[in-house]
Amino acid sequence: LREQRRYQRTLQLAARGMTQVRNVGRLASLITRLVSRTVPVTHATLLLWDATHRRYALRASHGPKRTALQSRYALEPDHSLIQWLLGQRRILTEEELTEHSDPAIREQMANLGAALIIPGLIEHRLIGLLALGPKRSGAGYSSDDLHAFGTLAHEAAIALENAGSYEELVKVNEQLKAASERLALQERLAAAGQFAAGMAHEIKNPLSAIKTFAQYLPEKYQDRAFRDKFFRIVQSEIDRIDTIVRELSDFAKPAPLHLVPVHLSQLADDALTMLSSQCLKQGVEVRKAFGENGATIQADAGQLKQVVYNLLLNGLEAMERGGRLEVSTQLHNGYLVLRVADTGCGISEEQQKSVWDPFFTTKERGMGLGLAIVKGIIERHGGQISLSSLAGQGTSIEIRLPRSA
Repeated sequence: LREQRRYQRTLQLAARGMTQVRNVGRLASLITRLVSRTVPVTHATLLLWDATHRRYALRASHGPKRTALQSRYALEPDHSLIQWLLGQRRILTEEELTEHSDPAIREQMANLGAALIIPGLIEHRLIGLLALGPKRSGAGYSSDDLHAFGTLAHEAAIALENAGSYEELVKVNEQLKAASERLALQERLAAAGQFAAGMAHEIKNPLSAIKTFAQYLPEKYQDRAFRDKFFRIVQSEIDRIDTIVRELSDFAKPAPLHLVPVHLSQLADDALTMLSSQCLKQGVEVRKAFGENGATIQADAGQLKQVVYNLLLNGLEAMERGGRLEVSTQLHNGYLVLRVADTGCGISEEQQKSVWDPFFTTKERGMGLGLAIVKGIIERHGGQISLSSLAGQGTSIEIRLPRSA
């Protein structure tokens, strides 16, 4: 009796610890090994629901008379034994079997060498069934045994369900990771193709000009005016290629950030000072409203100044016949917000979808890398950038950067 109580306590303690196991195979092996050694029985054999093949399949068996996994033992969900366990929702004992009239159930009990079959149920679902052979001591199973096995089966069903869900989650995560890696590779390849095509297109024009003049140079070398024009054009186009390569380099391999406390309004004011003569020349009115109250951000001052300068320059280029350029800063929900707005030509709704894409431009000259570089700099600072525009009415760009702690 003491031995019986000991293993019943062991089963109860084991039942509580099963939920810590996250692998169905290890958990199935643990359950059968634990029962076969603790009780002990001739064998403990576990069949679990296999959603892929839609049947109850052998997952683990332990004990001197265990069932070999190579047997691929399985039961279909419409088998009489499965239907009995679902309908009765209790342990099927050998004593009850002698009174049972269904030969298919008696046959399966015999095939399994089972003295007990314990269902693992969660609500209306049968997660699996545990078949136990006779005790090796020759003693029978008591009502206390059945109660202990019932508790074990309930906890085991929950643990198996959780382990299965965890494995499925891991599998889905791995599939998502693999899909994400494939997508990232495709995006990198597409970006590389776009990058190469854009570079080829931009360099082609200055090279064509140089090639044309070089072809005429031998026959017109004595023409001083042609030579002067040739050297001027070649120098200009070489400088243009140099600018293209530099911009491409900045886009493809951004410089590392050197973070220091930065006053955003000071950067904006410095950039406006640099463009003041162009504002006067174009008849553009400048309005400033700096309201961050001395707050700073951790930023690379040089790169952030390039951002502000590019945005202001874009606004001026959109207002060749004059207009109004508004620059403001404010604190909002832990962010410093910079807003640059112009009353220029605006951007169509269709074009707004592509403004951040590299090599997209509406200008006659330029590579279309300006806003792509700006966006990259802001995102490397942990910020966000957004644009709103109406064709013919103007454009507003807002930058949000996290305030220094």
